[in-house]
Amino acid sequence: MFLYQLVSSDKSTLLPSQLGKYKCLLLIERVVEDGFRHQLSRSLVDSGCLYTMAWGLDCSLWDDSVDYASIEKFGDGGIPDDQFVMTTWHTDDTLEEVVRFAKIDAMFSYTDEPLTNLLVLDLRDESRAEAIEELFNKVG
Repeated sequence: MFLYQLVSSDKSTLLPSQLGKYKCLLLIERVVEDGFRHQLSRSLVDSGCLYTMAWGLDCSLWDDSVDYASIEKFGDGGIPDDQFVMTTWHTDDTLEEVVRFAKIDAMFSYTDEPLTNLLVLDLRDESRAEAIEELFNKVG
């Protein structure tokens, strides 16, 4: 399943509940406040995201933020294998390359569970849902 969601402001964002275990592609094309980055990262970890890919502005900060949210959630007890969130950032990739990676390469979680559901969170001012979905359908 492919699901696109525009995140045009730093207000609280509700993530879809029907995805189960899923992967998330963060497309970051606007400045995001640290507090919102942390809140959204916590929401991803809490909602069943097992693979997060960040592309765009400060994408390495997003990678770290999701890692810290996982550590924060589980504390000193360690992160259980079935809830470990793989994180990657894609500083030098084109949009086409990162969408391909999200569709083709990011297929398994830490426990080799196939991840077929993809949530694209597009952090920008205007939606480009059709263009991203068309790109997703074109690759692979």
